[in-house]
Formats: sequence, structure tokens, C-alpha cells
Amino acid sequence: MDWLKKTEDHLHTWLANYRKASEIAPAVQESLEEVAWARQALSTRPPEAANVSSTQVDQWAHGAFGRITELLPQMPSYGPAVGTQVNSVTSSANTAVMAYILDVRQVGTPTVLTYADNQTKAYRAIQEKHDRPARVRRLLAQRWPTMLGRFDAAVTAYGQCGAGTGSEAAAAVEMRTVLDGAQGELFAEARSSQGEKMTWSMMANRLGRDPAHQQQLLNQEALRDTLYDYLSAVAKRRPIQHPPSFDSLWSLSLDHLFAILA
Repeated sequence: MDWLKKTEDHLHTWLANYRKASEIAPAVQESLEEVAWARQALSTRPPEAANVSSTQVDQWAHGAFGRITELLPQMPSYGPAVGTQVNSVTSSANTAVMAYILDVRQVGTPTVLTYADNQTKAYRAIQEKHDRPARVRRLLAQRWPTMLGRFDAAVTAYGQCGAGTGSEAAAAVEMRTVLDGAQGELFAEARSSQGEKMTWSMMANRLGRDPAHQQQLLNQEALRDTLYDYLSAVAKRRPIQHPPSFDSLWSLSLDHLFAILA
């Protein structure tokens, strides 16, 4: 659990540093305009100014450069994909947390069941705040557009389930279809020849950008299996002792997709 605290602290510090940098941005802009004027003034000198010594100006300019770069070291340059990748990492970790809560739920005491339900509701609220279904859909449109129809059907079925106009079994079937499609797309991307037998380990080694990303992909295999088993039980209306809330299965599905797509 210490690693979660360290990650939380790191993100807090990053945001605090960003806010501090944002506060001095107007002063940096003012200095930029002043330096741009000085450079323009010197670079447009008439020929007659060639014999006027600029040694002192050069010394001051050199000193200003050293001091400015000391006071304002360059911040890292973040491409637009970094934000999505950061969210993907935390979503991947949260699939493990949510799966853990499902395991804890099997203890079955009233306190445990209340704990699991409350944590699921809290995380679903975060996902809604972050517009997670829409973000997953955008990633699907970019990478696997042929899956949009299946994902939309799952979103609709989940909504109908919540509104009381559809069944959990029907929604579970649609969600399993999406999981099957996502695994199929991953394996297809990883194959080096048509019909090649594929595993999650082979896929992760081929599609992972680096060892950490490879492990992130590989970690999703066991979580997907757990999620798929629960969805199959719901779809076939098999009795489950201390069944998870359907919202928790939907949360897991969204985070699993986000983790493998981003």
C-alpha cells in the first residue's frame, strides 16, 4: 500500500509544481518580451554602429543567460499522449484494486459487503466525473473502429440495466462480447503471420513499448479472466455467493479496456 501513497504524493507534488509554474508564467512572458526587444534592437543596428563597442552588452547578455537558465531550468516537454498513458497506468492499477475488493467481498460479512458497495459507488462516481466511457470510445475509434458498434451496444445495455428497462444478463453478454473483441484485436496486432497461435505473454512482449508497458499489458490477463468469469455467471444466471454489484463489473470492464488501449 506504500506504493499507492508514494504515487499519490508524486502526483500531488507534480500538480503543486505546475500551479507554482503557472503563477510565474506572466513574469516569464514579460521577460521574454523584454529580451526579444533587446535582441531585435541589436540585430537591426545600422552599419554606422559597427564601430561602437558592444562588449559591455555582450557581458550583460551572457550573465543574463546564465542567471535565467539557473532560475528557470527547462521543464520536461509533455506530448499529448502522456496524459492518456498516465491515466492508463492508474486505470491498470485500479483494475487490481477493484478485483481485490471483489475478493474481499467473498468474506460476506455485513461490514465487508457495505465496504465493497461503498467503494464501488465512489469509484464509479470518479469514472463518471472523468467521462471514462466516452474516453474509452474515443480510443476505440482511433485504434479499433470496427469495435465501436459492440461497445455502443454494451453502453446501451448497461444504461438500460440501470434504468430498469433491461437485464443484467443481457448487459453481461454485451460486455463479454466487447472483451472478446478487444482480446482478438490485440492478438491480431501482435501476430507476425496469419493464423499464428497467440498468448497474452507473446502479445505483451510484441506490443509493449518497454518492459513496464509489457508488464502492464500482461497484468490484464488474469484480471480479464476474473472479470470474464463473473460476467459469464451473470449472463447465464448462475448463482454466485456474495455476488458483486453489476456496477463493479462495469467499472472493471471500462478500466480494462482503457489500460490495454492507451
